[in-house]
Amino acid sequence: TRLDLSDTGLTTLERGAFEGLGGLIELDLSDTGLTTLEEGIFGGLGNLTRLYLSRNPMLATLQRGVFEGLGGLTHLHLNVNRLTTLEQGIFEGLGKLRWLDLRTTGLITLERGIFERLDGLTHLRLSPQHREYELKTLFVDQPMRAGATRARLRALCM
Repeated sequence: TRLDLSDTGLTTLERGAFEGLGGLIELDLSDTGLTTLEEGIFGGLGNLTRLYLSRNPMLATLQRGVFEGLGGLTHLHLNVNRLTTLEQGIFEGLGKLRWLDLRTTGLITLERGIFERLDGLTHLRLSPQHREYELKTLFVDQPMRAGATRARLRALCM
């Protein structure tokens, strides 16, 4: 099941907004007026595999725990937002995540180890200003993965 709330002008989401939607597989919150997403906002969406939060020009903050309970998530799109920082542990519990898009955000720096424990990650899209990052610093606990994926990271950051 897919829920498309894109282009709705939605500015806030209250805790429990998705109660009773446990069978939801895809949620599109792109092109809204969302400014922040609170911890646990997606609670109860354990079957969600794709989450689109793209093109939300006012979205500047993601609280740690915002993706709590989304262990089945495979695709996360955070591109074209005003995110300036990502807290350490923001992606905790997203071990099945394969696709992460962080292009065109306000991110200046990425914390050392920010992507550790993302064992399934195969596609990481970053903006050109992040091209200089050595993947081994972003995947602290996964040095073998870093060596094998470095060329792909450079290609994706172009």
